[in-house]
Amino acid sequence: MLGDPACGESHACWHVRTPPSRDYLDNLFCEPFPGSTWILPQRDFPVRRKLTIDTAQSLGNTLSRGEALGGAPWLYLHLVHNYHVEDRRFFCDDVQAELRRVPWFVFHADNYFVPGLFQVRNFKWAPISIDEFYGQILRCTHRENILPGVVVPRANITVVGSGGQAAKCKAVVVVSLHGEYSERLRDMYHENCAASGEAVTVFQLMHLGEQHFGDRQQNHKALAEMVLLSFSDVLVTTAVSTFGYVSQGLRPWVLTRPNHGKAPQTACRLAPSIEPCFHTPPNYDCQAKAGGDSGRMVQHTRHCEDFEQGVQLLES
Repeated sequence: MLGDPACGESHACWHVRTPPSRDYLDNLFCEPFPGSTWILPQRDFPVRRKLTIDTAQSLGNTLSRGEALGGAPWLYLHLVHNYHVEDRRFFCDDVQAELRRVPWFVFHADNYFVPGLFQVRNFKWAPISIDEFYGQILRCTHRENILPGVVVPRANITVVGSGGQAAKCKAVVVVSLHGEYSERLRDMYHENCAASGEAVTVFQLMHLGEQHFGDRQQNHKALAEMVLLSFSDVLVTTAVSTFGYVSQGLRPWVLTRPNHGKAPQTACRLAPSIEPCFHTPPNYDCQAKAGGDSGRMVQHTRHCEDFEQGVQLLES
């Protein structure tokens, strides 16, 4: 996101000015903030190159050199998971005050970092076998009455719902890089009757095998799956899943992280909030100018249940 930190004194936000020659495009783009636009200025925007953690004009490197921020024509903020201690001072009031005098501010992030603002990535699933993980999925979905159990069908028996009505349908959408889980669920309900009398159908749009970062076509497919999942009545996700965070439009059931390759006794828990987890919070105490615990320093944040090093916003 690109912008100019010129909002009110008590808020940190950024906007991109609209170039006069392109006003006709205003109606094509929503405003991220009042009086702003996503359109990049054609003439006066100073950054035309790739920015990394080593960029001299980064916030962290500028602070490390002891230079004032206010005189910089532009600054880069590196909020990627490997950011340095000085980069984390972005979440401090004194740095925010100086940033208001910087004309242009560019940042790169791969984290949901909103909980960090209250102080002013996709982690790999722990190794677990397909059989073990599939069993955990069944224990969660059956125990919480998300999916019905099954009974062995008897010959010449037609499945009906309560009161002799036709069986209700339940559609299950599986989103995974692998196809084994949807295939096993599909076979289970195809070969057996749902104990509830429901007709259960299982779908999976694609299973690509592995993730290719930067692959635009794969990203398009992933976005389509996220949108589809957002329409779910009930959602079950793996822990520490940034994919799941984007998809959840309601409090999901989160599968408990494996312990030494084994699924835990408690298969899943209902998430306390729809808010995503900020996996790499600053953990920096601005007043003490030293390390701190972002999950305990301010109100409205707590440590995440699915990733205890992270923090998330509380709904109340």
